[in-house]
Amino acid sequence: MAIRKLLTLLIAIIAFSCNSQHEELYQKSDLQKSSLKELRVMRNEIFAKHGYIFKDQDLTEYFSQFDWYKPTEQNVDNLLTENDKANINLILQVESEITNSLIATDPRTIENYKNYENTSNKKFIDRLIKTVLEFKDRKADTTVLQICNIDNLGKLDTIKNNIYYSNDTVTVNSSWTKNGQKLWEAKIKNPYLWINDADEFQYDTRKPWVTFTIGIYYAIPDIKSINYYSHINKQTVLQAGLKWAKRENIKMSKDEYSKYLSNFKGDIISYGDPENRMGLLIWYEPVKKFIPFYMP
Repeated sequence: MAIRKLLTLLIAIIAFSCNSQHEELYQKSDLQKSSLKELRVMRNEIFAKHGYIFKDQDLTEYFSQFDWYKPTEQNVDNLLTENDKANINLILQVESEITNSLIATDPRTIENYKNYENTSNKKFIDRLIKTVLEFKDRKADTTVLQICNIDNLGKLDTIKNNIYYSNDTVTVNSSWTKNGQKLWEAKIKNPYLWINDADEFQYDTRKPWVTFTIGIYYAIPDIKSINYYSHINKQTVLQAGLKWAKRENIKMSKDEYSKYLSNFKGDIISYGDPENRMGLLIWYEPVKKFIPFYMP
């Protein structure tokens, strides 16, 4: 009987040791999906599990709803495991990154934009409000993927667009990578699109929320099938490419390029600042570059 009790005690001690010394290590990629409020709770939960007495009333009230929270310690530094410390440092790092890329907002922000809901720009306003609701307490950083047929080689291609806010600047970074090789990349900073004459949407007086929304929905490349542009005069298209080749000192005969255009069944791309976007580009596989398809 004594031996059985001893074995039970040993098992309990081992189990407790395993649980306390081998807590789950957080992954940065998972933490980056959380809001600042969620990260604060996660970080303080580590202290709460060791019985820390919080000075912040909201934390005390939050953790008091759990039976496992026993506030008995003024300082738990000596109780933290190596995994605890690693998790705390990682959460602090992510919190700092999010703070640096957080777009300022207040309770009036959404109400202010709702005042424009009945204007002719309702679609943009709906997207603007959706963006604020999604990122108002999160890192203003998102990725938009565009599946297309850029090179006309059979397999589909993916244009990756990373839109992020940092140091008062919204950046749209578009890139195309295939087989581990980056074939194309373009960056736009603080993209602009005319919405209406209100100060809220002017270039110099708009808030970052407006710029960030433009970046997500309007500053990524415009990609359409070559068939969409069948109305454009073929001779005009041909001349645009030949003129570019001459300027770049690239050998490309009229017959060669004409044959390439006839066989091309892929997509045409247009990119750049949405307010000033003008020309269309086609991927020319022999030189692995975008070249002019149509320049008005």
